[in-house]
Amino acid sequence: MILYGPPASGKDTITTALHRLDARYALYPRLKVSAGPTNGYRMADEATLAQLRHNGDVVWEKQRYGARYVVDRPSLTQRLSTGVPVVHPGQRPAVAAVAAAVPGARWCVAYLWCPREVAARRIIARRTGDTDARLG
Repeated sequence: MILYGPPASGKDTITTALHRLDARYALYPRLKVSAGPTNGYRMADEATLAQLRHNGDVVWEKQRYGARYVVDRPSLTQRLSTGVPVVHPGQRPAVAAVAAAVPGARWCVAYLWCPREVAARRIIARRTGDTDARLG
């Protein structure tokens, strides 16, 4: 499943609800290369990312909030074989890249949105310290 949309639009909330209904649904933890919050990510270093690039296994990479976020083919394939990964890309091109990454995989795609004021309240409540960047 691919849930995409702006920050604080409800991706985590829906993923949690899906998992409660059926444990096969689980957040796909993207690779994150940087310091900072680690919850929901698989932390990696530059050497790991370089090896994935060299092997042609980077499906999508985005630099944002001072970090690099990566969807990689080996982990995506593995998670598709054991359950229903719920991927949270933020951009439309990422949706297409993820959907095309594993031949034969079937994806349900949902765009999530909320008013800017609601997103601001949710982002502030998270206390990530980067409200302006996330609303940008």
